[in-house]
Amino acid sequence: MYQIEEVKKALVSGIDSIQFVTVDGIDSFPDVIDSGVSEMLIALKSGYEWTDIPILEDSAIYQDNEVSSAQGIAYEKLLSAFLPHALRSTRNTLSKLRFADLIVKFRDRSGNHHILGTPDEPLSIEVGFQVQQLGSSSGYPFSFKGNHTFPGLFLTLPDLPQFIIDEDGKLVYSGDLEESFSLNSDGKLVVSGDQEDRYTLDSRGRVQFS
Repeated sequence: MYQIEEVKKALVSGIDSIQFVTVDGIDSFPDVIDSGVSEMLIALKSGYEWTDIPILEDSAIYQDNEVSSAQGIAYEKLLSAFLPHALRSTRNTLSKLRFADLIVKFRDRSGNHHILGTPDEPLSIEVGFQVQQLGSSSGYPFSFKGNHTFPGLFLTLPDLPQFIIDEDGKLVYSGDLEESFSLNSDGKLVVSGDQEDRYTLDSRGRVQFS
């Protein structure tokens, strides 16, 4: 039987953030399972990191089109956005990426995390430059493109265990995450480990990973 899940919540469209890394910075990449990849199992080599692109708000669009041919089904991926302002350093960085093999991830406004490309089937970037009329924008329209044997993948995030604050006011955690957790004197979450910047404590005292 086939079943398509009905989502009973407000539809929030758009892309919040885009990041990329070059394929030569990937140390290990997990298998794809049910259209998903575990983000915690993507390991980068020393000296490499995911690079944020400060895109113009509401400028990003993603398309993933299924195309049939004699060789089978291919998936044409296109993630385009606009990087505002004319900076020489930005132009130089984008030029260096022109012939690089890339893996890209983005977060949509519904809270989903997506990853485009694998080390075996990467993406490339195309960049332009434009200056629009007064009061509008100048900067770099760019597109990540790929023609792959698989559709866009979801990034699966770890299931976070429950944290508790004991009677002494200390944060108590027991689990198999590699990071360590504590509260400082101001009651703020302190995380130590490779993914430390991605953990926050919300207003209800729950640990969030984003």
